[in-house]
Amino acid sequence: ESQTSLFQRLREFGLPIPEGAVRVENIEEALAAIDRLAERRSDYTYEIDGAVIKVDAWSARQRLGSTAKAPRWAIAYKYAAQRAVTRVETINVQVGRTGVLTPVAELSPTLLAGSTVSRATLHNFQELKRKDVRVGDRVEIEKAGDVIPAVVRVLAETRADDAPPFPAPTHCPSCGGEVHRLPEEVALRCLNPSCPAQIKERLRHFCSRSAMDIESIGEAMVELLTEHQFVVSPADLYWLKEKEWARLREFPGLGEKSVERMREAIEKSKENPPWRLLFGLGIRHVGSRTAQTLLDNFGDLRKLTEADQASLLAIPDVGPVMAESIVAFFRNSKNRGLLDRLQQAGVNFVDRQAQTRKTPGNRPFSGQTCVLTGSLQGMTREQAGQRLRELGAKVTGSVSRNTDFLIAGQEAGSKLARAEALGIRILNEEEFMKFLAESGDPEPEPEPEPERTKEKSPPPRQGELF
Repeated sequence: ESQTSLFQRLREFGLPIPEGAVRVENIEEALAAIDRLAERRSDYTYEIDGAVIKVDAWSARQRLGSTAKAPRWAIAYKYAAQRAVTRVETINVQVGRTGVLTPVAELSPTLLAGSTVSRATLHNFQELKRKDVRVGDRVEIEKAGDVIPAVVRVLAETRADDAPPFPAPTHCPSCGGEVHRLPEEVALRCLNPSCPAQIKERLRHFCSRSAMDIESIGEAMVELLTEHQFVVSPADLYWLKEKEWARLREFPGLGEKSVERMREAIEKSKENPPWRLLFGLGIRHVGSRTAQTLLDNFGDLRKLTEADQASLLAIPDVGPVMAESIVAFFRNSKNRGLLDRLQQAGVNFVDRQAQTRKTPGNRPFSGQTCVLTGSLQGMTREQAGQRLRELGAKVTGSVSRNTDFLIAGQEAGSKLARAEALGIRILNEEEFMKFLAESGDPEPEPEPEPERTKEKSPPPRQGELF
């Protein structure tokens, strides 16, 4: 009937239960228990950063329900982060893929919460001015959420009298172009699409695991490709000529095998589902999950480029700001030129499973809302989610009354308990794989082998925004 009674039964079975779990009757007792837990933090053999307060009875949890992101019957209480004092050696300005300029404090290396911290973001120039961080300052730092280093405050009393404030830049440190602050934003931006720093960050995002997943192109390779101007936009990856591949083999640390692996990874990425390409384009406000939703609905990236705001707003999870951003991106002639070069290079624009998803048939998850939890042995969670979408399911990240199925792998946690409390149908991996086998895997149409007898000439890359 409750988590307390569950723990009691588990203990009777000889199974381990969480250390420090205690049932309390009111908020005063809860706060006292939190204080006792804080006193014992250093006694555990693992790091903890807070306590979780939960409603005990399953029936009460069911009545309270959940939002799209979190249960209403539980809340995390975070302890104050560990802090340390160090010195600001210098302040650098980084340029992101969307042109945002971010000040970063380079610090004297300091041990904090189990790791050495040597830099901390200052977020933006308004925040830097508010905290008045200057080069040479002694500052107190912490790890926000015990993860991200942040400057908490300046020890102004130790500051040298002649330490000047750090000025907000008027020009981009990468390309020298003027920077601007858009009316609705705090951030300073470089609006030059040819800015070398932006080109580098866009290419890094495009090749990342969550986007086009080109494994052989990591940070060092991105530096090399952009520094020597092998690549100015992602489309250039697919139009490298034999003489350029030969030049790459001459760089230290790059031999025949390394270059061939990179070439194979680029070629393989052409076959990716088009949502990966959409996410890799780096359209503002479009994350990987939204990219999948958009391609589920349109089936073809070209059809998406012609969509208006009204048709986009009809799609779940797409709001006015995102719709406006998508339409503006695809209306830009330079971005359309980039897409032309990618498509001419053979990059996949069509979701081959879209028609299967829209055609009625033996699809046991059609119209169902599904949640995945735990680890699966036969496939990754991402692969399972993709397969569910192909079978007509809507895959969400949290369990609610609207959930139809929970797919539970090994080490399933709170989502499983929530599903059981709500009486939601639960499938283990064996049952899930049986459903997949019964539904049948649609066979993709074979693609013609690319001609390699002569080298294709790339379309012109002038005018690309990317």
